[in-house]
Amino acid sequence: MKKVKILLMLFFATIVVMDNYAQEVLAPKPPKYPDGVYTKENTRTRRAIPYPHLREADVMWSKRVWRVIDLREKINHPLYYPESPILDRKSLFQVLIDGATKDGTITCFNNPAFDDEFRYDMTKSEVEAILYKWDTLQTEDPVTGEIRAAPTKDAVESGEIQQYWIKEDWFFDKQRSVLDVRIIGICPLTLKKSETGRLW
Repeated sequence: MKKVKILLMLFFATIVVMDNYAQEVLAPKPPKYPDGVYTKENTRTRRAIPYPHLREADVMWSKRVWRVIDLREKINHPLYYPESPILDRKSLFQVLIDGATKDGTITCFNNPAFDDEFRYDMTKSEVEAILYKWDTLQTEDPVTGEIRAAPTKDAVESGEIQQYWIKEDWFFDKQRSVLDVRIIGICPLTLKKSETGRLW
């Protein structure tokens, strides 16, 4: 009798796990039962800490640095994964896209002649025009045999981002006696596709 109870409990646990897995695949939503020993409340309510006030007179030394973060390196994988959002986890590229197109909390700038001064800001429609390209695909109707042009939407996926350019200012603040850094801008880089589909 004990063995039957244990088998039934394992069977129901398996059904619950499979049901939760199927729901995650279809539509990401919070789990029905808590996963862990505590509820993750601080992560969802976390806010950015504002920078301390900085006067020009307090900056003794400063330097502009362009940093390259390569997402193919193992140490940078937390910025790359997950390629598609899972519950409350997103890649850095997805966070940037959501902030630029949905929330409006991130301002994007155009780079007409390799200008790094952030003078030409972009509208939401201009950002979406870069992220999403419409193309036509020739498809054959299986019933009539007609060839039709079907529009397809080609989007820049999170998995295509290979590197980030980071524009930083390093400075020494004599008022607080610290060497500090401020990120001025971030630029995701993807591999360029040719017309034949090759990456270069």
